[in-house]
Amino acid sequence: MSRWRMPLWVALALPFGGVLLIAIGILIGAQRLTSDRLIEASGRNLLFATSDHMRAEVISHLNVIFTLQLSMADLLARQDLVQGGDMTAVQTLFSGHFKSIYRPHFPQVGMIQLGTEKGDFFGIKIGPDGRLQTFLKDRRTAQRLISYDTETGAEQAVIQRYDPRQRPWYTPAARQGQPRWTEVYVSSFGDSTSISATTPVLRANGRLLGVLGTDVSLNDLSALLRRLPLLQDHPSALAYVVDPQGRMLAHSHVEEARPASKGQILTAAQSQQPLVQTSFAALGALGAAEAADFSVEQGGQRYFGRSTLLHDERGLNWRLVALVAESDLNAQARETAQLALVLVLSLSGAGLLVGLLVLRRIAHPIRQAASAATLLASGPEAPPAVVEPSRIHEIATLTDAFNAMSQRIRAQLGKLHDMALLDAVTGLPNREGLMAACRWPEPREVTLLLFGVDRFRAVNASLGPRAGDELLRLIGLRLRSACPGEALVGRISGDEFLVVLPGSAGAAHTESCIRSLRGCFNEPFQTDTDEVLVGASLGVVSASAHGVAFERDLLRFASAALQKAKSGERGQRIDFDESLLERNRLAAELTADMHVALVQGQFQVYFQPLVSLDTGALCGLEALLRWQHPQRGAIGPAQFIPLAEESGLIVELGHWVMRQAAVEVAQLMREHTLSEGFIVHVNVSQRQLVQADFIDRVREVLQRSALPPHALVIEITESLLVEDDPVMRATLGELQALGVGLALDDFGTGYSSLSYLNKFPFTEIKIDRSFLVAAQQNARSAAILKAFIDITHGLQVPAIAEGVETEEQAELLRSLNCTLGQGYLFGRPAPMAEMWRQWTLSHPVVDGGA
Repeated sequence: MSRWRMPLWVALALPFGGVLLIAIGILIGAQRLTSDRLIEASGRNLLFATSDHMRAEVISHLNVIFTLQLSMADLLARQDLVQGGDMTAVQTLFSGHFKSIYRPHFPQVGMIQLGTEKGDFFGIKIGPDGRLQTFLKDRRTAQRLISYDTETGAEQAVIQRYDPRQRPWYTPAARQGQPRWTEVYVSSFGDSTSISATTPVLRANGRLLGVLGTDVSLNDLSALLRRLPLLQDHPSALAYVVDPQGRMLAHSHVEEARPASKGQILTAAQSQQPLVQTSFAALGALGAAEAADFSVEQGGQRYFGRSTLLHDERGLNWRLVALVAESDLNAQARETAQLALVLVLSLSGAGLLVGLLVLRRIAHPIRQAASAATLLASGPEAPPAVVEPSRIHEIATLTDAFNAMSQRIRAQLGKLHDMALLDAVTGLPNREGLMAACRWPEPREVTLLLFGVDRFRAVNASLGPRAGDELLRLIGLRLRSACPGEALVGRISGDEFLVVLPGSAGAAHTESCIRSLRGCFNEPFQTDTDEVLVGASLGVVSASAHGVAFERDLLRFASAALQKAKSGERGQRIDFDESLLERNRLAAELTADMHVALVQGQFQVYFQPLVSLDTGALCGLEALLRWQHPQRGAIGPAQFIPLAEESGLIVELGHWVMRQAAVEVAQLMREHTLSEGFIVHVNVSQRQLVQADFIDRVREVLQRSALPPHALVIEITESLLVEDDPVMRATLGELQALGVGLALDDFGTGYSSLSYLNKFPFTEIKIDRSFLVAAQQNARSAAILKAFIDITHGLQVPAIAEGVETEEQAELLRSLNCTLGQGYLFGRPAPMAEMWRQWTLSHPVVDGGA
């Protein structure tokens, strides 16, 4: 019986088929591994951005309540509205604020309340029928808690023994003396989860007057989560907020955040969504990490997730969770991978048929295919791998198919790689993409243009995030179309676009490109719904760099230049120089020093005379702020006033100047006989004017200094009037009613709208020195100056000419019938005692005539 022997074609096909299958297996594995890694990286980046967005939105949603509450607590204490046994003043304040501020603008606020250390109580809330309810306990109610219908005054309920000091929202804030959040609870109507913000009301000496509480519904947090871009763009995405007890505080599916029966809050473990239960169980393995990424399997799908802790010094301790399905991130990539797998399997069959050929002829291309697969597995950055064609028709077919498959897989890997390097909104390279493109092997001369869209946040807030994204896309398209082909354009942050111009074309070509790019913002952008005209500030830096130095140095320099450009007028261009870094460092130091200076009394008020051009009499003074730094010496107002504006210190600093000037001028008026209508000018910033208590502070200054209201004149500049803020307009009206004068400073240098003179009750108009200097040069400028002065005569208000330094200038102003003058001709700014000494020396007859 003869032994069975393997046919030759089988012997040839088996080793060839084995090698081919190994090569194809490596290729498939490499493709799947690289694809999975890129998809996972894309998911992590998306969740990282979403978590930061969630955290910022939740903090903003809650902190605005505390900001309002701290302001109200300060107002209660400073104006001494909390009186034992009488809550009338508190009732008036709360009712007005709730109707005008909380109810129309902050619907999440359910109730504001105040309990005092005397046991008195007042609160106002929105009832279940949508009507306002008032709760009152003081001597008027015989120490009973009575609830009323706020609109009709009808009595609704009476509680005999109610003591706010025993309530759980009162005692922690009263004991610790610090603002705090309460524990989360179900509202009294059982339809919403709520939390209370509590703030102790303290006198200046630290004595506790009571505790102020604000009940905040968390229902709006669920709506906030649903508006996240992640939830809008990815159907599988889910987001929720839980507390340390696992209770569901907010959920992108609102029914999940509703309170359970009997006033209990639904926990994540009780959720009807298996994904919530699964992801919450996975959080236990993360421990107390501030932020952590994780993944879970649910319903046959893999989900990427990110957990972020949200806690603050006021007792807030929540966890924010966001998830998105892996399949939802890149369904097309999966379909392409499946297609590639089918293609690979088909090629495997074709490869086995080729095994009938001679081993020596087929071994070489197979080895090449294995090497190419290994090279492809190293990633999309690897050089292309091509199998050489064969003279044998079947082998040539196999190698061609392998090369085509390799190209398709490389294209798909490149597409996934690009997703990590491109901005999802504009399609331009993101920060990482630009950095990758600038990793040149050798340093290159380049010019960086960093554009910052002016007031983009205001546009985004008014038109909505979708229109804001559309505007960014249109800006990116316009910048790209205006750039030369070799330039790089990308979006590196919210409203900042970076253009990298090669320096080899020369300075003239670079400046031409810059002009063209800045011109992109001269025409409006047409979105789907609106026509939007926005400007852009520009930071420019030119240098040689590559790789790490590009991001570490050049990008930082461009950011410093853009920051300087944005600190001035809109649409500015600033070219980087080393002084900008020094200026930023100095600005930070001066800002810190200003807080110390205000406490240590380093600031001084100087005074400069306002003189009648007709009689030479002293008619008033302007109060000017000066800073004598113990180490740096005298620091000019132009250097520290903008920093005070940015930091918000200008509010307290401006109030100090007003108080000090009023005290010193009132004392001068008591000690000397001054001209009738003697005044003192005090400059006021926009931040001061929009403060809710500004009028009260002015009234307090007048009362404490005993300065007549008509002797105080508030100076404002034209630039403050451009936006026609109704709050500012109302404040100026109240100043007029108080009897305080208003002066328009630097008239003619700003927007010069004559409508301001009709809208606002100015009592004086100050004309900038530039018009006086120009009037000495030519008749046209003199005519303009005369026109300004004639306007003041027509309005029957005095004109004050600034910067009068020579007798010739004074004589010119007299010939034009200008009323008052101010400048070095009459006296330099100096402390009150020195100013008066200089004036009396130059004008011996003071009392009774000066």
